Amino acid sequence: MCYDGGMNVKSFCVLASLAAPAHAAPVTFTHMADASAGETAGPGMIVVANDEDNLLRVYRLPDGGAPVTAWDLAPHMALEKKSPEMDIEGSARIVDTIYWITSHAPNKTGKARPNRKRFFATRLRVEEGRPRLEPVGQPVTALLDALDRDPRYAGFGLAAAALKPPKTPGSLNIEALCETVGGGLLIGFRSPLPDGNALIAPLENPAGTVNGRPPRFGAPVLLDLGGNGIRAMVRTVEGVLILSGSALSGGEARLYAWNGRTDTPPVLRPVRFPSDTTPEGLIAIERDGVPDVLVLSDDGMRPVDGQPAKTHPDPVRRTFRGLWLSVLTSGENP
Repeated sequence: MCYDGGMNVKSFCVLASLAAPAHAAPVTFTHMADASAGETAGPGMIVVANDEDNLLRVYRLPDGGAPVTAWDLAPHMALEKKSPEMDIEGSARIVDTIYWITSHAPNKTGKARPNRKRFFATRLRVEEGRPRLEPVGQPVTALLDALDRDPRYAGFGLAAAALKPPKTPGSLNIEALCETVGGGLLIGFRSPLPDGNALIAPLENPAGTVNGRPPRFGAPVLLDLGGNGIRAMVRTVEGVLILSGSALSGGEARLYAWNGRTDTPPVLRPVRFPSDTTPEGLIAIERDGVPDVLVLSDDGMRPVDGQPAKTHPDPVRRTFRGLWLSVLTSGENP
């Protein structure tokens, strides 16, 4: 069954047939391996975050390869000197502004990492065909605190969850952002999973929030993703795609289509990802007039020359892959 939800009904029916075409070869990118989020950055380019450092790198499509440029965010993020890595996990683009969010999680032993509590924005400018990013407003360091004070979210125990080591039962991990039709954002949680459901917190005023105004949240949204949390979200002309994964380690990545209405459940799509990938990001891209989605795989632990790609001494051998999904008329698998 297809739903309207304020969108074109026919378009959402097409979305339900999203699958990965067998002929689409992965795109390989170099100089980092732990891809976590990304957005379009002008014609034929994408900007990608890495959850292991504070650089935003720009790559060409469909070529892949080395980044054409990169920006160090650290000077603009008011970071503490100790453990400076922010753990960027999600992004969403609204017109020329790209919003980014970090995990808001402690380190692997549960020790607080204040630098991982950031919500911030960058403005994208394309000059003579080359993208450039500049900071917008100020980084927000107390977004989770504000959310936890909202009585509608009090029952989720977010502050207590943020004290538990990531990827343990009941811990907190934010991994996704998605723009809304009205110019807001959806904040997607990998964990916790209230009553086994994935949690989404709508942020209604992202532009105001990064410019010093109190964040204004909408009512929480709980989605049944088969026990999975949210790893990434993206809005296309057909609706919202949700990439789900285990709140812990391992598990199978699944793709869902959702029309954004709280009275409509997301629909599981028949897409199977290669077993050696760890899908973690979604970028909506139009290629030759056809809507496509590029899935970013976090390949940091993928073996390269007998060692994890993320630790390889040669930056050219530190790689991650992008997998193409196309809107087709049948539900074929990769």
